[in-house]
Amino acid sequence: MHDIKCIIFDLDRCSFNTPVYSTGDVPGFDYTYGDMHHVASLTQEKILVTAGDTEVQQQKIARVGIAHHFAEVHIDTIGDKESIFKSIMSRRMLQPHRIMVVGDNPNAELGAGKHLGMVTVQTLRPTVVRWAEADFHVTSFAELDSIISAFDAMSRRRGCTPL
Repeated sequence: MHDIKCIIFDLDRCSFNTPVYSTGDVPGFDYTYGDMHHVASLTQEKILVTAGDTEVQQQKIARVGIAHHFAEVHIDTIGDKESIFKSIMSRRMLQPHRIMVVGDNPNAELGAGKHLGMVTVQTLRPTVVRWAEADFHVTSFAELDSIISAFDAMSRRRGCTPL
C-alpha cells in the first residue's frame, strides 16, 4: 500500500510537449514526450489539472488521447490551481502529504502544491528551469515509481509519513 494515494499531473511542458506543438500541429507526432505509458502503470488515482483557454486545452488533450489515464480532468481558466487542489483534497478526504503534484511551473501547480503541503515533483523537460524547492525532480515519468517507492520506504523507517 502506497502512502501517496493521488497524483495530480499538469499538462503543458509536463505531459504535453507544448513548445513543439506551438510551432504547428504535425500529424503523427507524439506530443507526450513518449512516456505516458509510465503514467498508466501507476496504481494511484491520477488527475489532470491544466490552465488556459478551455477549448485549446481540450484540443491538446484530445490530440494526444490521454484523458483515459485520468479519473478527472480540470481546466483552470482563472489561474487558481490551489483552489482546485483544495477541492480534490476535500472530496477525497486526503491529507496533503498523500497527494503528489507533478508539473513544471513553480508559479502554478508546484507552488500551489508546495503551499498546501503536497509532495512536489518537477518535470525537467526541455526549456524548464530547475526549481530547487521541489521535493523531487524527474526528466521522465519513468522515474515516478521509484520516487513513490522511496517515499514509502522513508515513511516506514520513520513510522510516519514524511513532509
